[in-house]
Amino acid sequence: MKRKKLQQDLWLAAQAHESLMRQKARSRWIKEGDCNSQYFHLVINSHQRSNALNGVNINGSWVDNPSRVKEEVCSFFQQRFQETMSNRSILNGTSFQETMFFGEATMKNVKTIKSILRAFELSSGLKINSGKSSFGVLGQSEQWKLQAASYLNCRIMPLPFSYLGIPIGANPRRYGLWDPILRKTESKLYRWKQRHLSYGGRVTLIKATLTSIPIFYLSFFIIPNRVAEKLTQIQRRFLWGGGLDQKKIAWVKWDTICLPKDKGGLGIKDIRTFNRALLGKWRWNLMQQHDDLWVKILISKYGGWRALEEGTSVTNESIWWQDLRSVIHEQAVHGLFQSAIDWKVGCGDQIRFWEDCWLMEQEPLRVKYPRLYNISCQQQKLI
Repeated sequence: MKRKKLQQDLWLAAQAHESLMRQKARSRWIKEGDCNSQYFHLVINSHQRSNALNGVNINGSWVDNPSRVKEEVCSFFQQRFQETMSNRSILNGTSFQETMFFGEATMKNVKTIKSILRAFELSSGLKINSGKSSFGVLGQSEQWKLQAASYLNCRIMPLPFSYLGIPIGANPRRYGLWDPILRKTESKLYRWKQRHLSYGGRVTLIKATLTSIPIFYLSFFIIPNRVAEKLTQIQRRFLWGGGLDQKKIAWVKWDTICLPKDKGGLGIKDIRTFNRALLGKWRWNLMQQHDDLWVKILISKYGGWRALEEGTSVTNESIWWQDLRSVIHEQAVHGLFQSAIDWKVGCGDQIRFWEDCWLMEQEPLRVKYPRLYNISCQQQKLI
């Protein structure tokens, strides 16, 4: 028994010594990579040379001009996959393949949808497949749902449901919504062997994989603190050679690791800061893409970027819009955004004369001339 314990202690000490030696050499490993890197690069280059397309035979003549080859290949596949005869029915610009109708949960809208679908059937000669159609409602009673689904002759859609990878009808503030992200991130660690990767390899995998897995969710929802801490813990343990159930010594503070390389860090993205940056892009897109349909919907429902700017709220706001407004009005995000943009007046139908910073100064006219603003009868007027 004593001998077995001594062997176990010796093994743990050897592992600790080996880990210490690897940690001390981390700067060299980050700079030079694995000792087998040159071999793998040679193998990849060999495969690239053997798989390279040096030229093609066009109309009986050999052509090796890269631009001409690219044009010919592009033209070939365009003709190959082009739809010559399109018989898909279109109603008022809407192509009926996989179509979703969104609207206020009223019986009037339900009857309107029924009329649209019936008009499509009469005009196209096709039949709506009720077995594949579903009807979902938020904020209505179960009896109302059954009545509307029966009227439309379709089944009730279970909530929450996934649309384009985003769960609809779920609360993004709950930990359970992020379980698929955490499971997917943890499953990656089972396939990788940290002991056989250099620090440079681990940093590359964190940047390319572990940080990119939750990027779609991060661009829509505020990440809960508990989830952010869990993802950061997974990244930190992987960087220092630990696993899900194994913890190694972290030789450098994580805040320093997340700094840019020119400031002494490794350039790994901080999850919370990355989340704020992605959500901040919504404000920019609302201002720039005002002719897009999704922007017009948000303007009609919530007020668009102007409502985000002023922090005004409306009834029956979604959790997504509430969280987006809270992020936009965080001091760091709001200040950075305001200092990084310049106003271009254009025709003046988007900018308020008194309240927007449309001059070269970084303050609106109502702040510069408060007395004139107070006696003005056109405080909310556009330029």
